[in-house]
Amino acid sequence: MGHTNEPPAMTNGHAHDTRPAPPPPPPPAAAAAAAATATAAAAASGPAQGAPVASKAAKAARRQPTVASNEASKLVAQKIAQLEHDQAGEKDQEIEIEKEVRKANRELHSQTAKMDATQKVDHLSRRCTELLHEMKRHERENLKNKKRAEQLQKERDQSRTELNKTITLKEKLEKLCRELQKENNKLKAENRNLKATDEANLNTWDEKYATLLQKLDDLQEEKDHPKKQVVDVRLEELFRQRFKSMIDQYELRELHFHSLMRTKELEVQYNLARFERERKRAEAEVALSQRLNEQVQELSRSEARMQAEMKLILEKIEQAGLPP
Repeated sequence: MGHTNEPPAMTNGHAHDTRPAPPPPPPPAAAAAAAATATAAAAASGPAQGAPVASKAAKAARRQPTVASNEASKLVAQKIAQLEHDQAGEKDQEIEIEKEVRKANRELHSQTAKMDATQKVDHLSRRCTELLHEMKRHERENLKNKKRAEQLQKERDQSRTELNKTITLKEKLEKLCRELQKENNKLKAENRNLKATDEANLNTWDEKYATLLQKLDDLQEEKDHPKKQVVDVRLEELFRQRFKSMIDQYELRELHFHSLMRTKELEVQYNLARFERERKRAEAEVALSQRLNEQVQELSRSEARMQAEMKLILEKIEQAGLPP
């Protein structure tokens, strides 16, 4: 049998994949999504608070291309390290193949040493036929395994892309939740300040009304026990009208205060409900991310099994004494 060397591009019975790593998802789409999320948050929180949120979202959108470029650099470095490792493994495999070929040649020579020419021809013909049949069968299996590996690689890349999108969406939702929490805390602080101010105003008015009531009691006491003084009817009527006007103003102020308190309570409830809805959506996205991670791990395990099967096929071919 002639001595042949395996081509350096063959590894584990199939051509080594030298394609570059898939590019990361385009950052403009992520930036546009972040800008849209910031706009929605600004519209929900009001015109006075929308400008800071929009500026923060714009800064986050500008940071997206840097993060994407770092991920691409990491992927390229991992691919280069994998290629170097595969090249070192190819050299070791070539040495092992040469040893197996020499061993097969020695065995064949020892088997045919005591045969005559006819027996040698018959033996070699049967051996060649068997090896050719087995080689064709291994080639068909190798093609099927190669197609399956390519399909698994495509599915893995697709799952990885979906996982990156899910992680990006999760980060956006977490950022939105933080912004909503800040807005809620700000509204609570404003509500506390408003309550303190209203209580101070009420205390001031209570003091004024207490003083006024004391004066009225004194006047009533003077009426009940007059000291021989002339009562001015017009002045008393004017005083009565002014006192009634003050009572009406007090009631109006109290109604206005209750309406303001009710409005603030409704705003707090609305923000809490909105925060709860966003939190549930974020939890759903986290669950989806976990499922995608499980699928990626399952695909990795399937790929490892396929590589083990291909390695077993290569060992069978080497034992048969044929180059893969």
